Amino acid sequence: MEIKKHYCEVMDIVDKLFVTMFDSLNASCKKELEAIGRQYPFEPLKYLRKTLWLTFQEDVQMFKVLEALHFMMLLVVEVCSVVRRTALSNSA
Repeated sequence: MEIKKHYCEVMDIVDKLFVTMFDSLNASCKKELEAIGRQYPFEPLKYLRKTLWLTFQEDVQMFKVLEALHFMMLLVVEVCSVVRRTALSNSA
């Protein structure tokens, strides 16, 4: 395979490849998936027919939001830890 203009060509092919693989597995291996599901229950695979593509700017914005959420979660954990330590020291 050759990239003629842009790396998005590869992304298109990989996108179509995975959708085709998942569709094929669901269609041709229905009995096997049901047998596996009886022994090891699982939810059917859910996927988009068309993969969501984000621009670089959208990616950066998403990671900034995730970083802020992660920081807030760490803050909540720290506050809970302080409250628990305070409660334990007061009960002792």
